[in-house]
Amino acid sequence: MMYIYFASGLLAGISFTSFLLIKELYTLSKRNQVQSNRIERLEQLNQLLSTQISEERTHYSTIKKETQS
Repeated sequence: MMYIYFASGLLAGISFTSFLLIKELYTLSKRNQVQSNRIERLEQLNQLLSTQISEERTHYSTIKKETQS
């Protein structure tokens, strides 16, 4: 009879521990996914701003050349 109690307690302990580990892994996975999405959006924004800045520089340089002529 004691072996049944021991086995059931062991099974319950393993189940609870695995539940907590899987829950923590899921949380970390979600955080990683959200962070990678944020990084992608920041890279797109950086690319957009870089192209806008370079376009403005070329525009200003052409205006400067026209005014000097």
